[in-house]
Amino acid sequence: MKVLLAVTVATATAGTAFAQTSPASALRGPIGVEDRLDAPSAATVAIDRTRISTTDVPIFVRLTVDWTALEQASSTGQWSGLDDRLSAYTRRNMPILLAIALGSAATVESDAWTSSIQAVAEHLRGTVTGYQIEAAPTADPREYAFRLKLAAVRIKAIDPQVFIAQATARPADAVWLSAVYAEGTAPYVDVAPLAAGDGRASNAADAVEAIVAAADPTAARLLVGVPLGDPAQSADRLLKTTLTRLADAGSAGSTFEGDSDALSAALTAAARLTDLLTGQLLLIDDVGVSLAIEANGGEVTASVPHRVLYNVSNGGTYLVYWNETGVNDRLAVRLVDQGGRAPMVRDPIRGDVVAVQGFSWDATTKVSRMETPSSATPLVVDFNYGAANQFVSRADVSAARALSVEEIVARHQRAQAAQSLTFTTVIADLLQKYHFRPTSVQVFDVVTENRYFLAPDSVEWEERSFSVNGAHWGPDRPDLPLLQAEKVLTLPLDLRLTAEYRYRLERTETVGERPSYVVAFEPNDAHHTSYRGWVWIDAGNFQRVKLQTIQTHLDGPIISNEEITTYEPIGSANGPPVFLPVRLSAKQILLIAGRNVLLEKEQWFSGFRVDAPDFDAERQAARRGPRVMFRDTAAGVRYLVKREDERVVKDRVTTSSKALAMGTTIDPTFAFPLPIFGINYLNFDFRGTGGQMALLFGGVFALGNLQTPKVGRTPFDASVDFFAIAVPGTDQRFDATGERVDERVLTIPMSTGVNLGYQFTPFQKVVVGYAFRYDAYFRDQNTADDFVIPSSTVSHGASVAYEFSRHGYRVGAGASTFLRTSWEAWGRPGDYEPGQRTYQRYSVAGGKDFLFGPFQSVHVGAGWYGGAQLDRFSSYQFGLFSEPRMHGVPAAGIRFPELALVHGSYSFNIYDIYRFDLFLDHARGRDPTDDAVWQPVTGTGVAVTLKAPWNTMFTADVGKSFIPSIYRGTGSWVLQVMFLKPF
Repeated sequence: MKVLLAVTVATATAGTAFAQTSPASALRGPIGVEDRLDAPSAATVAIDRTRISTTDVPIFVRLTVDWTALEQASSTGQWSGLDDRLSAYTRRNMPILLAIALGSAATVESDAWTSSIQAVAEHLRGTVTGYQIEAAPTADPREYAFRLKLAAVRIKAIDPQVFIAQATARPADAVWLSAVYAEGTAPYVDVAPLAAGDGRASNAADAVEAIVAAADPTAARLLVGVPLGDPAQSADRLLKTTLTRLADAGSAGSTFEGDSDALSAALTAAARLTDLLTGQLLLIDDVGVSLAIEANGGEVTASVPHRVLYNVSNGGTYLVYWNETGVNDRLAVRLVDQGGRAPMVRDPIRGDVVAVQGFSWDATTKVSRMETPSSATPLVVDFNYGAANQFVSRADVSAARALSVEEIVARHQRAQAAQSLTFTTVIADLLQKYHFRPTSVQVFDVVTENRYFLAPDSVEWEERSFSVNGAHWGPDRPDLPLLQAEKVLTLPLDLRLTAEYRYRLERTETVGERPSYVVAFEPNDAHHTSYRGWVWIDAGNFQRVKLQTIQTHLDGPIISNEEITTYEPIGSANGPPVFLPVRLSAKQILLIAGRNVLLEKEQWFSGFRVDAPDFDAERQAARRGPRVMFRDTAAGVRYLVKREDERVVKDRVTTSSKALAMGTTIDPTFAFPLPIFGINYLNFDFRGTGGQMALLFGGVFALGNLQTPKVGRTPFDASVDFFAIAVPGTDQRFDATGERVDERVLTIPMSTGVNLGYQFTPFQKVVVGYAFRYDAYFRDQNTADDFVIPSSTVSHGASVAYEFSRHGYRVGAGASTFLRTSWEAWGRPGDYEPGQRTYQRYSVAGGKDFLFGPFQSVHVGAGWYGGAQLDRFSSYQFGLFSEPRMHGVPAAGIRFPELALVHGSYSFNIYDIYRFDLFLDHARGRDPTDDAVWQPVTGTGVAVTLKAPWNTMFTADVGKSFIPSIYRGTGSWVLQVMFLKPF
């Protein structure tokens, strides 16, 4: 009778990119035999003796090989001993699980381990079904976990279809196994072997199995090393172990060890159960079929080992059991069976098949009743014996299991390792732009064109052009400080001895046309230099398509570093496309002269040539040439300088830059053109202390800062400012009739101060400061005799400021209060107010630079400046050393107690020779004499920069302002001309 049976089986897959058969199906059966390379093979002898077909009775082998033997073979290329043994298995159609016994080699150096395990995987590709990294429980868990993960990534990069098994866990290894899992090994492992104990599955340590189930529930469990004993017991031992684990979810079978006689007897019995060992089985719950087993009128179902199995492959139902009590000759069995056919009892050890006795079947209730033999060895009640295979309609539902973040990261590492094997060298064009704005009106663009060489032994690039604000320099340009973030030794997504990073799957997102996992990562130790950020991993091939990192806890001068790297597939001559970075955008905050300066870096890679045949020749030509070269070393980027015909790394890092400054500033504030002849000096390791000195000395003025990026081991930085000028400036006063010439005052300011900064997040900083200021006041030749000049005075100031900088946007706010130590009546009646001896200032400002390619940028910004009790000499002014500044607006006379300002600029190059900057500023200031009136002030400017003779850079900056008519007497043109010669 045929029975139509519809079965729906839900199968879980782990994704398509690295989809592989499960370990159980890869091994093609539940029975394995133990073998060692350093001993004769009992398995092949037993199979040949019994003439068992391993196609009908699938048998796999677990071959143990000492790592020292494999390492020697990989270094000498002498694989014959291993190849001969493996060939013996493959001829007999036996899948191979290669168990690599580390022994004392668990502490082998990582590079040697990587190269050797890679050589083994390459040699055995397509031959071995799985690899086990075996170690004794005395091995250090961190060290072993590292070896295991590294091997998993390297092996699967070469042969994605193999599976990885971890070390065999014994009943006493629970603590060790937990420590291994704590290192994040679960995503790298497919099989968790368990020691067999006395050979029964139930005797594997419950604690060890519980650890595996909790830490890696998807890992298949393999029972390892079941001892078969003497030939008389071997069949019973093998069958009980195997039948107990049949149809268990997550079981990869069992391996057995014994001599050829024991194996022969055991395999002969197993051959009589081919239909069970090769079929796809489902375990049926006793309650589902109302199973009851009785002896002597009492139910013994719970005490008789048994299983009810359904074979999806042929539609057969089986009751497997054995009774070890020995008190009964027969058992009474009752269960629900839809077929109603009298079953047969199969004895696989003795080879007998007998009918049940007293069989009856109720067509209404579908209950079958029968008596079966009682035996201490396994028996099989076959409800389909002798019948044709029943028709089975099977609906397979393939449901993609959601991957855990650990699995995604592991597969990404595997994909990266696989990609690294597909190419060796890369040549590319690299265009770099560095953009920074030290003040609101100063901007610098450094652009370099490079030829990039990537090889296993080094990463180098040749600088083919170098320009600053459009002024090109040749190979004889001076060495500049290589400002770079501190090297992070532990990178996210890398394999390490310990789990330094935590990963979190945030969402899925499409990058271009690539569905991707967005994985967030952050360090476990938040107090050391490290990364946090996000990585976009292609959901199809698990390659990296985008990476955003934030680097923190840096020692300076770079105090935070945020980078976004985009990857695209590049054609490869030796295989599929490789994913390489095509653009990097970085925002770095530099601590310079006690101030945070935003450095924006853009890199564009193009013209890729992967494994170019002329790589060595082209790189050697660059090394022999005259151009500047760089190499990325373990300590960071270093100059690669010429020594005769060779290039060597310049160990001494350039930490300072110097330039001779010559020029003049024409500003109505000063009675004559202000000469500038001096030096611009910046040192990032002043006197070898790790501190920083910045100095601008112009002959008649000096402006500088000394700073310590780190105060001890704290997150604070400290700096000292100083400023002095020897030329007096003219302070003018205006009213509705124009300038009141008889109230002119000459001023010479000097100041110093101390600042303490706290960068409490990568993008936020608070600074508190103290300022000591001295203002000297003098009469002008036009000052009226009855006008009282202010008394020269010392002022003490305290300030606090907050700054936020992210994605190129900068927003800041500050407040300060000043106390004049002596402030007596000055001017004419009504000018002096005693309360103005103390005054306050407040400000809020922000800005953003937009970069369009390497040679164009636009800046926009705005600010509000206000205060309390501000008088003529404490109100806001515009000038060369003032903040805020406006192009073309002189400091003398134009002052406001409150103002709002917007400003913008556009920078571009012409013919790659001339750099132009166009400026437009507009402000509205509250009139000092009438709070209801706001005066408009507009400033425009143009600056040109070009290369001049003798390796100098020439800059001319002209500003023209449009100011209310009452201020026109102060002038509306400001000009600065400057020659800068680095040396």
